[in-house]
Amino acid sequence: MPPFHGERMVTYGRLICDLAEQVMANLTPGQPFCARAATQEISLQVILEVVFGLHDGDRPQEIKRTVADMLNLFGSPLTNAFILLPRLQSSWGER
Repeated sequence: MPPFHGERMVTYGRLICDLAEQVMANLTPGQPFCARAATQEISLQVILEVVFGLHDGDRPQEIKRTVADMLNLFGSPLTNAFILLPRLQSSWGER
């Protein structure tokens, strides 16, 4: 699997760092921010650029919006855990 060896991995690493720095540069120092939104933005950009090789144009932005909308439908895994926790603590009958 040549794409996951040597210099190619170094290139991916640099690209991922650059994408993370771009997202972080949009945050205001000293102000609260939503970590989930920031990390989701980094992840989506990495998927589009590193995995699919899509960099500019309307199509990558459209895909990113669609994926973000799908992720938002499911909510935060932590929130979902708190919603399910009381149900999981219920009695499920005799052992």
